Amino acid sequence: MAQISAAIKGLVSEPHFEESNLTEIAARVVSLLKTTAENRQVALTMEAPQELVACVDRKQIYNAIYNLIFNALDACQAGASVTLRLERGPGGEWPEGGYVTLTCADTGPGMPPEVKAKLFTEHAVSTKPMGTGLGTKIVGDVVRAHRGQIELESELGQGTTIRCRLPLAQPAA
Repeated sequence: MAQISAAIKGLVSEPHFEESNLTEIAARVVSLLKTTAENRQVALTMEAPQELVACVDRKQIYNAIYNLIFNALDACQAGASVTLRLERGPGGEWPEGGYVTLTCADTGPGMPPEVKAKLFTEHAVSTKPMGTGLGTKIVGDVVRAHRGQIELESELGQGTTIRCRLPLAQPAA
């Protein structure tokens, strides 16, 4: 309840970083949402290496992946698809030590510019009758808490792709 209250107030709890297998976390989310996808007649797939270890807050990453997939499923009509892809990026300038990319891509209706502009902020809005916009705000807060980056590609009639890049390592406390 405290996490829900904190999210509503716009606060994501301080992350507790630990070495975690992101593939395992993502697989749990996909397994949980498989029935939702089947009921909506949307294909839900995951592409990931068997093990992809990064220093993350497991609960926060689980919640972010859940919200990404759930929102994609919710936006899609029967016959569409949602794919979650996890990949390790090379070391280089950002960030030192490499990164992981979590990509959630759907073949749904896409988003209008006014919705895209507010996504992942405290001004996020929902286009769903019972939606609050909190899901995308939580994703944004989690990625920022992990010193990550978010990239959004969405065109009306073309679907949506969201890429979250997270450092493999976090600074020492």
